[in-house]
Amino acid sequence: MSPLFEEIRTGLADRYEVLREIGRGGMAVVFLATDPRHGRNVAIKVLDPAVAAAVGYDRFNREIRLAARLTHPHILSVIDSGEIVGPPVRPWYAMPFIEGDSVRTRIDREGQLPLADAIGIAAEVADALDYAHRQGIVHRDIKPENILLQEGHALVVDFGIARMVEGSDGQRLTATGMTTGTPRYMSPEQATGESTLDHRTDIYSLGCVLYEMLAGRPPYDGPSAMAIVSRALAGGPPSITVGRPAAEALQPVLDRALAQLPADRYGTAAEMAADLDAASAGTHVAAAVPTKEPRRRWRWLAAPLIIAGALTALVWLRPGPGPSSSAHATIAVLPFRPVGDDVDAIAAGITIATRDRLAVVDGIDVVGDVTSAAKGLSNAPAPMIAERLGADYVIRAVVERDTAADRIEVRPELFGANGTQIRFWDGGPIAVSAANLARVESTIARRVVDALDLTIGEAARAHLTPPRANPAAYEAYLRALREPGEERRRARLQEAIVLDSTFAPALALLAEGAILRYSASGASAADSAEGYRLATAAVRNAPGYARSQMEMGLFHRSVTHDLDSALIYFHRARALAPGDADIVHFLASVLWSAGQIDSALVEARRGTALDRLNASAVSRLSHILLWQHRLDEAWSRDVEARPLAIQQGVAWAMMVGPMIQVARGSLDSARALTSNIESPRLRSATVGFALDWDLQGWLIDDSLALRICRDPGATEAGLPRLDSPRLPQNRLVACALEEWSRGDSARAMAMADSAHALLRSLVDGQPQAERLRMRLAYADFLLGDREGALAQADSSIAIRNTYWDFHPGAINAIAYARLAGMAGDAERATTQLRPMLEGYSPITRDWLRVDPAFDRIRSDPLFRELMRGGPRSQSGRTGP
Repeated sequence: MSPLFEEIRTGLADRYEVLREIGRGGMAVVFLATDPRHGRNVAIKVLDPAVAAAVGYDRFNREIRLAARLTHPHILSVIDSGEIVGPPVRPWYAMPFIEGDSVRTRIDREGQLPLADAIGIAAEVADALDYAHRQGIVHRDIKPENILLQEGHALVVDFGIARMVEGSDGQRLTATGMTTGTPRYMSPEQATGESTLDHRTDIYSLGCVLYEMLAGRPPYDGPSAMAIVSRALAGGPPSITVGRPAAEALQPVLDRALAQLPADRYGTAAEMAADLDAASAGTHVAAAVPTKEPRRRWRWLAAPLIIAGALTALVWLRPGPGPSSSAHATIAVLPFRPVGDDVDAIAAGITIATRDRLAVVDGIDVVGDVTSAAKGLSNAPAPMIAERLGADYVIRAVVERDTAADRIEVRPELFGANGTQIRFWDGGPIAVSAANLARVESTIARRVVDALDLTIGEAARAHLTPPRANPAAYEAYLRALREPGEERRRARLQEAIVLDSTFAPALALLAEGAILRYSASGASAADSAEGYRLATAAVRNAPGYARSQMEMGLFHRSVTHDLDSALIYFHRARALAPGDADIVHFLASVLWSAGQIDSALVEARRGTALDRLNASAVSRLSHILLWQHRLDEAWSRDVEARPLAIQQGVAWAMMVGPMIQVARGSLDSARALTSNIESPRLRSATVGFALDWDLQGWLIDDSLALRICRDPGATEAGLPRLDSPRLPQNRLVACALEEWSRGDSARAMAMADSAHALLRSLVDGQPQAERLRMRLAYADFLLGDREGALAQADSSIAIRNTYWDFHPGAINAIAYARLAGMAGDAERATTQLRPMLEGYSPITRDWLRVDPAFDRIRSDPLFRELMRGGPRSQSGRTGP
């Protein structure tokens, strides 16, 4: 007799006689019991204490009371509930015990069900769901296991754990952020972690169950949760006629129930039930509403990104270790503390390598480097750290050099979010010589996986071991990870490559450095060639190493601007290391660049959750929300990002807030945000970014912009390498534009003339560089060549969707519209602005009302017609 069974039997002895355990899942254990007062058998579900604590006991009791009110012939009602007094406290609820099969049992036994049975069961479940939906309850976990059969009729169970759509007081009852569901039956919006699920998610799940009853297999399946979700999002449902020709009449029902978009599914479960009845009677069923194709042809590339939401959605997060093989955890690896001489770099390197190694485990998300290294947290209690970082577990370690024995000793500790230390180590340090440093990270990762009882495949377990390398090369690589300067880091990495020319981690980091130099230095051919050579070598030597794939994706994103290829490599990286925050950040950015804004938002939200103290991550989320015209939420996120950006000195992040305020129609507020930056260094860097990169100097206070333009040295300190290319022609064009807009034409022309010669040479050498062409167009305009400027701008826009933000919301496209406005060409300006207003971009009509670039065309009929749409709604537009 297990201790749990004895605890349950004793705790319920005054009401029930508990007979035996009959089922177990990730959230509850089910017991068969006898109710002596009424002479009947009951099934009692006892919730896991961690789940109950996360939901909240008061909320649990309210939901159970609401579920108990459901009275329907095809719903198995809740008849009793309570709590077993702990510790720990264990909430429970009871239902009548049904001595019959479940739909799962029948499918496992029979494979394909008879058509009449499948239609009848689905229709009865639809009828039950329609009743529950009208009471405001969404089940959210419809699957064969939750449909019992009594005398051939369906009974839906487990409404007791459903999230209420709206409570009687108008508030969402289960706002814990946790999601239930089973991958094979989850709707796309449930898989992505949407917080506003409605009744149509149940309709989708029922469509999956119907398909499985007919075909003997679910519509989407795979070896892992990630594979299932990816396949479900890759296109429409498979044809039922392939495996069940006789079920052809039900294809329209399946197509509509399994539509990707909720709007294209049945409006109510009653409508689905009516079509099922019609199909049963041989009546024609109307074809499903076709789903619109997305903007880009590479829709299937977006599927793996849903892993972010899916991994969060598949299971309930647990604050301590548990026996379930489906456990899922977020782990913060704090900077390992060095003790002794010449061990600082080694400790820092082992920390990062340990994060990388844990991130390959499907089921572990690793808190990002920036967040994990937040100041002031290293010595805080584990519960405080976990809460601050959003982690379920915290790993600490001491790294000490034993000079007498010439070895490194690492003493790791693992804590749950509640502060309980988890025994995942047998005692004593992990002691290795310099030749075995790589064993530290893999040993810690394996022990963590074992401690959390995560079941991973052999391929995944193999990735827990880092790529093989010469021991001296590996030590050089570890030291490089925390070298303070780029040149010193590069030298260490090259030292590693000299020692081992096949060592992929060093090759990948060197490739990243070359690619970033290419972006920051104005498209150096030497950096481009080096980046490609190193990234190719990393992939060739270690195709299973996630960072190799990521760097090749970064090359295509930054150098070739081939976003389709970039997405392929980033998705490969994501599949290899699903819990790597850096890969999530890059994936969000490249999806944004590719115009897959909704998908980018999913990744950006996940990246922020993993790296919540990372200014770039939070600001990217704010920026994407701005592009979707979700201005209120964008501003709320920017309020979070600004203090982080100030602390971390991220200049580009400081410009998102001004853009949000202009989108709201407040130019004064936008300018005040930059003028009020206390740090002179960061203020100068922010102004430099606005001028050099975005040509958005009009968002800066006049006196501040001109002061920095007329004192170029003031901007040099503090410009992050990624925030501005710091090329003279960019600054010259931007400052010439500022001088022109403030009335100093002579100074503007002199600066534009200097910039023009530089830009003409660069454009001749890089004819496909659209942003250089746009700056040349501005130089032409400032020199008085209006027609030449517009022609040059046309050639820029015609090249391709621009890098960094996609057209029509691209910065380059905004620069085009503003140039056309300043040149008095209303037709060009409005043609460019209209899709921005209707789709994704920061441009709103409120923006256009305060942007001085459009002053010359405000009275033009085309512009006036464009502006008649009124101010942009703040309620959360998501784009087309």
